[in-house]
Amino acid sequence: MWGGYEDLSQVGVTIEEIGYGVLSEYTGKGIGTAIVHYAEEISNASILCAWVSEKNKASERCFEKNGFNKREINTTRSLAMFNNEEQRFFLWTIFVNDELNQNADNKCLSSVMGGVD
Repeated sequence: MWGGYEDLSQVGVTIEEIGYGVLSEYTGKGIGTAIVHYAEEISNASILCAWVSEKNKASERCFEKNGFNKREINTTRSLAMFNNEEQRFFLWTIFVNDELNQNADNKCLSSVMGGVD
């Protein structure tokens, strides 16, 4: 089971998790993709992330279209909205600010390797 985020505030990296829902009568109209894109535009975070059920191919496609990367990090959850059926969720992530991308990568790597610049 995945244990959570490491605190990266000491290296100037902020992480925000996003989530959304689209009523069934509005699916397939690009609304989910637009919501994810809007979240990228208004976020002040270094990294945006989302947990997406492997069964929710439409939501995976929304994140994929917006440049998010599907990570090998996954967890199993049982949620009431899915009739308490256990489902595997994958973590999708993206660096939001291009200027921060290289900086965040370097600082995270430095932090993991034992030192902070």
